[in-house]
Amino acid sequence: MQNGALRNQFFKDYGRRLYPVDKGTNKEQLIEYSQDFISKKKFKIVRNNNTEIFTKEFINYKWLQGSIEKGKPIPDKTEQEFKADKYFNTHTNDYSYTYCDHSIDSFQYWIKDNLQKLGLKQ
Repeated sequence: MQNGALRNQFFKDYGRRLYPVDKGTNKEQLIEYSQDFISKKKFKIVRNNNTEIFTKEFINYKWLQGSIEKGKPIPDKTEQEFKADKYFNTHTNDYSYTYCDHSIDSFQYWIKDNLQKLGLKQ
């Protein structure tokens, strides 16, 4: 999270401090780090209702059409509809009918922020 006001509001609402993560400017590098971590088979998605959106985003992650051919891959951030049904988020006690790539982005930032701990960088 880069926005200081948002971090302050989160602390005010939940009593937890967040700090900014340097996302860098190279999206492909974030994806490489994440794929490297997953390939080490030290990460497992526990399949339950609360991980449904992450799983959908992970399986359906894709680039904008034509962006790879232009030499600058850009993630597709188009909202996708749940085809079968809606998703009930037990944390917010609300339904969601769409997903995008926000959980995957957070996962990539967590990986980048913990490269040494995860054994991805010396």
